[in-house]
Amino acid sequence: MILRKFQKTSLVLACSAVVAVAPAFAQMKDPPGAATTPAKGDPADRAFIEKATAGGMLEVELGKIAQQKASNSEVKRFGQKMSGDHARANSELEKIAVNRGVPVPSALPDEKRADVDRLAGLSGEQFDREYMKFMVADHQQDVAEFRKASTTSGDPEVKRFAAKTLPVLEEHLKMAEKVNASLTRGGKSSGTSSDSPSGRSGASTSGDGVRVPGDPGMMPPEKMAPSKPVR
Repeated sequence: MILRKFQKTSLVLACSAVVAVAPAFAQMKDPPGAATTPAKGDPADRAFIEKATAGGMLEVELGKIAQQKASNSEVKRFGQKMSGDHARANSELEKIAVNRGVPVPSALPDEKRADVDRLAGLSGEQFDREYMKFMVADHQQDVAEFRKASTTSGDPEVKRFAAKTLPVLEEHLKMAEKVNASLTRGGKSSGTSSDSPSGRSGASTSGDGVRVPGDPGMMPPEKMAPSKPVR
């Protein structure tokens, strides 16, 4: 009889303990959508990873558009290089992001999507000019941010990645500036060249195409030998 009472009391106490502990276990469960890998690392490094990943995605997508929309062969080649180089860099950066619990975006942020939509709406020479202007400004910013991360990052992997990628971005910037300059010169030289006969200083022609007096390189018409009649 005493044994039965003891067993009954023990059962009641055990049930009470389960009820009391259950809420604590419930609070320990991960909330829906939580990352499986805990976030770690300096906030500045995490921000750099997020921004560099989105920037690389933008370069890849714009590079593909340039291969389709550009009218200039140099712009097309530049776009092809951007797609390839930034795709390789992003592949390496995504591994670093995953190891640190930094979410890898599956789509471009809204502000970068707006850049894509704007440039995708252009074509031909207008696309060439706007795309290359954007590439110069974008790579100037990229070079500055990667240079800073390569010297100030507290994460060895992030620091190594930034230092490794920086020379590639510097090369991209030089290429972008060169192509952009050639497009600008081309736009300014659409008129008559100064090296062409009609573009020389002091030279002019009459309505029948004969140079008028005043051209230092030509004789006046009255001193020219008359043409022989055709027999």
